[in-house]
Amino acid sequence: MKNHSERQITRIIYSSWDFQQALSSITFLLEECDFEKKYNKIELRKFRCFESNFIISMSRPFQKSRGETTLSLKAFKSNITREEQKLIDKILTIRNKIIAHSDESEMYFKSDLISIDEDLDFPILKFKETLNFEEEDYIQIEILLKKFLYNISKFLYTYSKENPDLFKKFKTPKNL
Repeated sequence: MKNHSERQITRIIYSSWDFQQALSSITFLLEECDFEKKYNKIELRKFRCFESNFIISMSRPFQKSRGETTLSLKAFKSNITREEQKLIDKILTIRNKIIAHSDESEMYFKSDLISIDEDLDFPILKFKETLNFEEEDYIQIEILLKKFLYNISKFLYTYSKENPDLFKKFKTPKNL
């Protein structure tokens, strides 16, 4: 097997945790959301919370963090299809333009004024409360995450047999 640096192995390990978090969020969403049902704003926001966590967690391995390396899918022998790459690209775009940053080109809102009395108009704001993906997209992303996790596990198992010293440690945050 190709030699990987300790930082690359650590990134793969962290990516496994990120993908597990993303998968859990999608699982919770699919268990609780009936995509044929109408929901009130509060219920929709709960689903958006699951979706936002999934997007953040799944995006982490593909984003540079403080100059560190991003995850290379080739590092753990995970080939993806064109359709899977489109899903990843959409996830990263939503993360970058909606979830992590409020990019005006991607944000939705409607505002209006309601007259309370003759001298008082009160602003009413409405935002997009729907999910960014369809049910079928979540199912495909769930399959992709399971594929990534399987390939990471398989890679780490094989790599650890050849490099056991990289796996016998307890890593803790530096500043906590």
